[in-house]
Amino acid sequence: MPVKKIFEDRNLKESFVYFIIYCVNKIFCFQVLNIITLKPKDLAPVSEKNAPNFTSLLLSPEAVKNYERDADKLPDHFLAEASEKKDFCQTYLNETDTKIISFGWYALCATRIDDNFTFRFSDRYLYMYHGYTEPAYRGYRLHGAGMAKACREAAKLGKEGLISFVYAINYRSLRSCARLNYRTVGYVFTFILFGYRFALSSPGALKHGVRLSVNKIAEKSPDKD
Repeated sequence: MPVKKIFEDRNLKESFVYFIIYCVNKIFCFQVLNIITLKPKDLAPVSEKNAPNFTSLLLSPEAVKNYERDADKLPDHFLAEASEKKDFCQTYLNETDTKIISFGWYALCATRIDDNFTFRFSDRYLYMYHGYTEPAYRGYRLHGAGMAKACREAAKLGKEGLISFVYAINYRSLRSCARLNYRTVGYVFTFILFGYRFALSSPGALKHGVRLSVNKIAEKSPDKD
């Protein structure tokens, strides 16, 4: 691995952690998930002020189909599964209000994060997953503004706030979440070795009801980022 890759957009501590995880993954598949929460009272005051005047809508999976979208990011099978779970999507539309340019999905129940594991969490929270902003619209912090709106929506549903996770080596996302005042409350460690899959939750994660269950082999992830 090139040295430049190790230090790319990372400080010395982050680069060391990235290198260790990279080396471990040469032996077996290992990931660290930072479990994060966001409550309305903790929202950064500028969280929605950085987004320009794009239209923001809260949409059901069925309503998403009424707009142009990136079919690779929001395929029909993903929308079908989201519909079964009664998930919803916080979106931003383009200048002509015809295309979804930024989105984040929210679930009330357990949701698969990939082919191997399903994310389970306390019913005190709304689970945020599968966020994306089109490259041409990055820099406006639309995704952060959408999460702020969703956090307030969670409160209307009687929830304490949002819960989600970010991979420990995804420092850009961790910094973005920190700007919004997400708090890291625990960790989950996943291992895949010789076809066996394991997930261990830290005490902080368990306090928030977070654990990963192992999927059946035939199951497929609802989204492929």
